[in-house]
Formats: sequence, structure tokens, C-alpha cells
Amino acid sequence: APVVSCGTPEELESITFNWDPVVGATGYELDFSDGNSATLTAAETSFTVSGLDPGTTLTISIYATGTGPCPDGPTTTLECSTAPCPPGLAMATTPDTEFCNGQDTDLLPLSATLTAGTPQGSFTWSGPGVVVNNGNFFFDPTAVGPGVHVLTVAYDGPSICDSQDEVTMTIFELPLAGLDPTPAQVCAGTAIDVSLADPVDAGTTYVWDWDGGIPTDLGNQTYSVRWDTPGTKIVTVTATAECTVSNQFTIEVTPTLAAPVPFCARQDLDGVLFEWPLVPEAILGYQVSVNGGPFGATQAENSFFIGGLGFGETVSIRVRSVRSGTTCDLSPASADVACSARLCPQVTFAPAAAQTEFCADATTRVTLMANLSGADGSGVTTWTGPGVIANNDGSFSFDPSVAGIGQHLLRVSYVQEALCSYEDVLLVEVFALPAADFSVSDDLICAATNTALAVLGTVDPQATYTWDFAGAAVTDNGNQRYDLRWPLAGTYAVSLTVTANGCATTTSQMVTVEMPVSAGTAAQDALERCVGTTEMVDLSSRLTGADAGGVWSVVTGSGVPNGSLDPATGQFNPAGLAPGNYRFAYTVEGGSCPDATAEVSLRLLAAPVANAGQGQTLTCNTGMVTLNGSASEMGPGYTYLWTSADPNVVIMDADQLLIDVGQPGVYRLEVTNAIGCSAFSEVTVDSETEAPVMEVEISQISCFQADDGAILVTGVNGGRPPYRFLLNGEERGQTTLFGGLMPQQYDLQVIDANGCFSNILLDLTQPEELTIRLRFPGDSASVNYGEEIFITASINGGNAIDTLLWQPDSLKTDGETAGISFVARETQMISVTVVDELGCRATDRQMLLVRKDRPVYFPTAFSPNGDNINDIFFINGDLDEVESIQDFAIYDRWGEAVFTANLAPTADGSLGGFLPNDPAFGWDGFHKGRVMNPQVFVYSATVRFRDGETVVYKGDFVLLR
Repeated sequence: APVVSCGTPEELESITFNWDPVVGATGYELDFSDGNSATLTAAETSFTVSGLDPGTTLTISIYATGTGPCPDGPTTTLECSTAPCPPGLAMATTPDTEFCNGQDTDLLPLSATLTAGTPQGSFTWSGPGVVVNNGNFFFDPTAVGPGVHVLTVAYDGPSICDSQDEVTMTIFELPLAGLDPTPAQVCAGTAIDVSLADPVDAGTTYVWDWDGGIPTDLGNQTYSVRWDTPGTKIVTVTATAECTVSNQFTIEVTPTLAAPVPFCARQDLDGVLFEWPLVPEAILGYQVSVNGGPFGATQAENSFFIGGLGFGETVSIRVRSVRSGTTCDLSPASADVACSARLCPQVTFAPAAAQTEFCADATTRVTLMANLSGADGSGVTTWTGPGVIANNDGSFSFDPSVAGIGQHLLRVSYVQEALCSYEDVLLVEVFALPAADFSVSDDLICAATNTALAVLGTVDPQATYTWDFAGAAVTDNGNQRYDLRWPLAGTYAVSLTVTANGCATTTSQMVTVEMPVSAGTAAQDALERCVGTTEMVDLSSRLTGADAGGVWSVVTGSGVPNGSLDPATGQFNPAGLAPGNYRFAYTVEGGSCPDATAEVSLRLLAAPVANAGQGQTLTCNTGMVTLNGSASEMGPGYTYLWTSADPNVVIMDADQLLIDVGQPGVYRLEVTNAIGCSAFSEVTVDSETEAPVMEVEISQISCFQADDGAILVTGVNGGRPPYRFLLNGEERGQTTLFGGLMPQQYDLQVIDANGCFSNILLDLTQPEELTIRLRFPGDSASVNYGEEIFITASINGGNAIDTLLWQPDSLKTDGETAGISFVARETQMISVTVVDELGCRATDRQMLLVRKDRPVYFPTAFSPNGDNINDIFFINGDLDEVESIQDFAIYDRWGEAVFTANLAPTADGSLGGFLPNDPAFGWDGFHKGRVMNPQVFVYSATVRFRDGETVVYKGDFVLLR
């Protein structure tokens, strides 16, 4: 019998039956449960039934046919099915939606999906208001009217696997919120009625915004409302049912017209003036009521005058503002304001002037002052009388030069407001001037001599005589007669002022006083100079306080040649004169006073004595000698100076008579007296010294820093034995061999018995430092495990190489080369030592690090977003080298552990670890059931390898979304 099977995979509309060939069969007979049948050849081993519905079951009965000795075979029966429809039915993802008619106009996108699985067909929407735009379906609320609209989405799946879903779109009518007409303007505080023009709907909520108004509810959405503050008001009503509609109106609230505030602005003698501040809203003006009577016609002015009143008569008014175009064009009347006409004031005078008595020579006018009391300043003041002058500014002055000598009565009057007048008087007087002439006996006198003064004419006993004697010494001779004298030269103004009746006359005369002349005060001591000097002598400098213009002359002193003295300036040339004293006179003519003379002296001095003393000799034992100049002349103010022609010679205390010197040569002593006269003396210092000279041999240092150098003195020439030696200043006695020396410069000194010595500078050097340095391949001391490595040694300095030693001993050299070659299997210290032909040594050592690459890998980022791609952060590694992962933890930026691998315990209770490449031991990006946000995390893992080594790995990675 054929072995039959159902074809795979299952198809939605067909079933394929398959069977293995039957040996010897000539064909196959097929019968199906739906009544159909088929006959196939022996070569055909499958049959497909098409046109079926998904989920249809069909049974096949099949047997193989035969001929000859082989009859038909047994029948095999098998039931197969078509694939069922994929799971999931059409489901609209656009929710049921409500719209307000005329308000919501935007297209609503329509979308759908399946309740399960992935769509394998298309979705098509239908119903009222459905529109298609670029292949997408939308609902247009403006295309249908109010009501409930059902939309259908049809899913055209594979085969007959179709389905559909519905959504409901509801469009509501807008509520009505129309308003009855209202006035465009209302006065503040006046109420108006506001109501709906549309019928009130019980299902609708109405909310009013009165914009500061105060409403009174009259029922059925009707209100009486007023505004107490002016301005433009917007009233809004909002009606809300399924939808919301607002309506509003604007009304201008006009402020109540303010009443004027009158006040008494001016009180005249026969009337009063009322005024009030402007009221801006009173565009037509104001109306006035006088003494409680009716209001008069409207006027534009903000003032009101009432005339024809008697002195002190009182009148009152009320005022109201007037405008147009409103419902409140008249303001309330103001309060009563009263005002009275004035009385004439009590005005008094205090007439005065800055001066009421004058002298006949006075020409300055004085201002006349009425000094009113009680006047308001609005009246006119007038002065009359002799000497009264009217000024351009309305004031009055008195001019005594116009009035003349004598008494004068001046009259002043004042008229105020043309109705009130007043009058008073002022007395002034002009006096004659007194006489003030006097005589001077001599207007040119010498200091300290007298001149006589006397008043001319008769002395007036009623007058006051005031003299200004210009600082003179005065002798009063009585009856206004005086003798005067002055101690100093100058021109002096003597004046007399005579005063009578307050008037004064002043007369002045000039007196010239001459001072006696002075030839000055001569210096007490004589001026000293050296004989032979050619420097000019200024004789005038020897005088103090001398008057200029005098003449110089020679008084005593022989041999003064003509022309050596300038008589005008006192300049004197002493050249060629012998030592001695000379006197000169300075004479000044006194004019009206006696002549004056002063004398000065000049002394010419010879040069001082200089003696440098005996010559001296320097030896090695006598390094310093004393030069003695004490035989030189000495005295107050004398100075001494030792010098040498050799500029290299240094002299200490060169200004003393006794000095110590240590260098041979000629020394010069200069002696200078108090006035600068100098003399010289010289002395010679000889030198008798011979220094010893050494012969030496040196032995240089063998190795770098060996410090085994030596110096040997093989002989000394010259000088006197015994000899002693100093090395770099250190006393070494009579030793001639100096060993154990380090490399440097040495100062070797020899000193003989006489203290004579010599020095020699010797340089001891050492060889260049012998160094050796290990050279690793690529200059890196880190290699991979099992790598063959060749290490060489780089040698510098020293002498010829004798030996090269490598450590550890197991290392073998590469023939005759300075290197070793081996396979790196462990980290170890490599050491090499070099020895040169002089036994100098150098060593270098370095640690060779053998690293093992560990095939353990950690991701740098993962994205746990459910797409099954890189959704788990786990450790990867080579199982041939990794034995186990002992621990694995992940932390956030604050150090909180967000993941720890769950390790299964072993038989002994310890945690056995896990192997790499297993997502079961990885992190899915969740912590405490919460999805973690994208950020940076750190990990820590301990990995044990099959070679027994354990390594801790740490790092960071990024969580992406």
C-alpha cells in the first residue's frame, strides 16, 4: 500500500498529497471524501487538490494498480487539511469621536489594524464623510450634517480571510447664545437690561462675564447690570451643551460728570472774582447760580466776576458742569462758596534814605524809601522836593549836588487801587566843606634828619584834624605843627584830613628820604692763597652788605702791577706776587650822606714741606714694609696722599703719613695745606724673592668613579729647603706622594724655609663611564607567551671589553654576539654585566613581561528594544580557554547594582560560576521591573582560565533605545 503524507507547509486553498513509489505499480487510483477521484500513472507520486477554503478537511483513499501476477494493492486512507485563516480580525484604531458642527473642520485620519498578527491584506474605509487623500482615509466632519454616522473598515485578507469593524462619528449642533440689542453707551452707576435673544435651553449651561459690572438676576437669563467705573466694557456669555459657543457685546461706560470746585480767586475793593479748575468732560462749559438764584446761561470760561459791590460786601455762588451726547449731561451743583469785597488797608510810612546829611562835594545819589506798612504793593509811590530825581525804574533818589547847601523838606505820597491815598515827609541837609592846607619845610631830607609841617591859616577848634605821617617819627610842636623823620630811604606821602559836620577835606604832600650808603662789612680774617696761583680773586666776595657802584683800590702791598685789579668789579690777579700780606679798599660815594669805605686782606702763602722717608726692601718672609712720611710739614687742615705710578698697586690708608705696602716700586707722597698748596716726595721699595719650582708626575684614575688617582713630587728646584706642601690648601707636610684622588683640578703648593712658594695646577681625569643597556625587540619589554625573543646589550664607554655575563644562567648567548635568544614562557628578570680590560664593571637589568591574550569580550553597547537584535548584554569568550566566570555585576553611574548574574551553587555550597556566550546570564535592560533609560553603565566580572589564572575585568558600555 502507498505510504501517504500531507504536503508541507499547509496552504490556505489547496492540499497536496505525497506518497512513496510502490514497486511494480502500474498506476494509482485516488478517491476523495468530497466525491472526486483521479487516476495517475506510476510515475506520479503526488496530487494537489485546489479551490478549497481555509480550514477544509479532505480524506484521500489511494491504492496502487497492478497487472499480470501482481493484483491491485491495498488501500491507504489519510486525512489532510488546508491552513486556517491567519489569526486576527479587523480592528479600527481610530476611536469613536465627537464633533461640533461648524467648529471642528480638520480632517480626522482613519486607521486600523488586526486584533492579532501582522496584516497580509489591505484596509478600506466606507461610510458618510469618508474621503481618500493620497491613498490615506480621512473623515471630513464638514461633509455631513449633525447626527450619528457609522463608518466601516473592511479588511481584505488572503483567500476568504476577510473581516470588518465599525466606528461611530457623532456631530452635535451648536447651542444658541444670541443677545438682545443693548445701548452703545451708559453712564457709570446707571443700570441696563441684558437678555438672550434665543430661547433659553434647559440643557445648556450659560456663563456670563460682566467685565467688572454688578449684575442683578431677573430670571430666565435676563439681568440688570451697572458699572461704577468708566471705560470700554466687553460682556461675554458662554453657552455650553455638547459644544460651547460664546457671544459678546461692547458698551462704553461714561464717567459721571464731575461738579466744579469754585474758590474765591480775587477780592477787589468793589467786586470779587470766582475761579474753578477745568473739568475736562465739561465740553459745553458751566452754569452759575448767584446767592441761591437760578442757574444762568452756559459759559465756556472757568471764572465768574461780580462787580459793583460796596467795601466788605459778601456774595456767594454755586457752579455745575455741562456736556452733551450722554445720558448725564449736567453734573451736581457745587457747594456754596462765598467771597467778600475788600476794605482800604491801614497803610503807614517810615520814610528814610541811606543818608540824610551830605557834604557839598557829594555827587552820589541816594535812594528814597517810603517803607510802607500794610500796602499790598499794587499802588503808586511818588516823591517831591529839592534834589528829588525820578528814576527810570519807578523809584526816586535824592541828588545833593542838585539840592545845594542847606536843609530840604522832601514829601512822599502813596495811592493804592486808585481809591486809597497816603502822605508823609523826610528832612535832609547839605553841609559846606572844611579847609585842609599845610606846609612842608623840606621835601628832600636824609634819613634820621627832620622836616617841619604846619597848618596854613587859622586852626578851627570845632574841626577834627587827622594826620597820616607815613610811618615817620613825630615830634608834636602844638597848634597842628610837627617835626618828622624817617629811618629808611623812600618817598613818603604825608596827608591831612580835616573833618567838620561829617564832611572831610584831605590834602597830601610828598617827602623824599635818602639812606646813608654802605661799603659793607669786611671779613675779619685774611683771604689765603698759594704763591704762584693764577686764579682770579673776587675781592667783593669778602664784603657783606655793600652797596653797588663803589670803586676798589690798593691800600698796602708792594709789587702789585697795574691792571691786576679791576676797580669796578674787585677782580684781582695775584700772578707773579711774592708771599706776604696785601690790603684793598672799597669806597662808595654817599651823595647827600657821607662816603663809606671798607678794607679786605689777601695773604699769599709758600708751598708746604713733603718727605716720603727712607727706601725699603721686600723679601719672602717680609711681605709688607712701612713707608714713613712723618718728617713732612704738618698742621690744621693738612692732607696727605700716597700714590704709585703702577696702576696695579693697591695702597691701603693712602691718606696717612705711615702706610704698609707689599709691592715693589716708586711711591709718591703729596702734602697739601689747608688752602690747597701742595708739595711732593718719592721713595723706592725693592724686592728680593725667589720661589721654589716643583717637578711632578701624575697617575690618572683607572675606572669611572674609582677615585684612585695619584700625584708624585719628584723634585724641587730653587728656594731654600726644607720644603713643605699644601694640596688644595690642605697642609700635607713634607709628603711628596698624594694618592686616592678623585677627578678634579688640584692646586699643589710648595713653600721653602724663607716662606717663598710656588703653585702648580694639575687636572686628574677619569675614563668615560662604562655603561650597558638591554635592548628588547621594538624597545618593548612585553612579549606574547611562546614568542621567540632576541635580546641584545648596548655597551658605551670604558676600555676594551673583556667579559659579558648574562643572568639567569639558563640563558645562552648567541654565538660571539652580545645577545641572547630564547622562547618567552614566563615573566622574569633579565640581567647583563660587562667587564673591561681594566676590571671596570657595569650592569643593567629589566623585567621581561610575558603576556597572555585572553579571548574574553564585552559589548560596548546594546539596545534592549524587543527587536531580538542585541537585546541582551552578556559575556562572550573562547570556551577552549575560559574555565568559568566566577561573578558578573552591572552598576549605574551612582554605584547601585542593577544586575548580578545568578550563579548556581555547587555540591560544596559555593557558587560554581557559568560559561561565556550564554544570554541566560546576561542583562535585559530592566531593573526592579522598570525599563532603564539610555545611559552609561559599568561592569565587573571575574574570569577563571583553564591555565589556572583568574582575571578581573572592568569597563563601561552604553544602553541605547
